[in-house]
Amino acid sequence: MSLMPFIAINNGIIHKRPRLGLLLYVSQIGFMLYWGMYAFQLEFFGTNFFSTINGVNQGFFVINLVSMVIISRNH
Repeated sequence: MSLMPFIAINNGIIHKRPRLGLLLYVSQIGFMLYWGMYAFQLEFFGTNFFSTINGVNQGFFVINLVSMVIISRNH
């Protein structure tokens, strides 16, 4: 998954459907920021966000699966 942006650049998804490629990048970055916000509050303030972080993890997993399927189908 860490090398997926390099694969996506040389992939047809960026050149043929730039909006879809941008949507994939923005959704992944959005979920990372969303997760980081709750993880920061949990780590530094001790606020109980375990169930929220679990839900965000599941959403991020789904976004990663969808991204990998779309990028691999266009490769």
